[in-house]
Amino acid sequence: MIFVNHLAKQVRYSELATIFKIISRETNIHVWPHKMRHAFSTIAFGIPGLNPKDIANILGHSKIDMSLYYNNGTKEGQTDAMEKIISLF
Repeated sequence: MIFVNHLAKQVRYSELATIFKIISRETNIHVWPHKMRHAFSTIAFGIPGLNPKDIANILGHSKIDMSLYYNNGTKEGQTDAMEKIISLF
């Protein structure tokens, strides 16, 4: 589990949801625990050399496609992709 308490015990989803509600209220940015899966996938798939199957296993997916679904991409990635595409012409 990614979220544990000070005793290294798993934090229940209801507790985590409460914490995220407080963070959302204090920052005026809507965040929720499930969004962390998207963030992890986006970051992990952007790191060269990581095995996609390992990323899927960490996320608890049997198929890499599902882990890729969680990958939101980044503005930097979009810019890099466009620069590479343009350089082909």
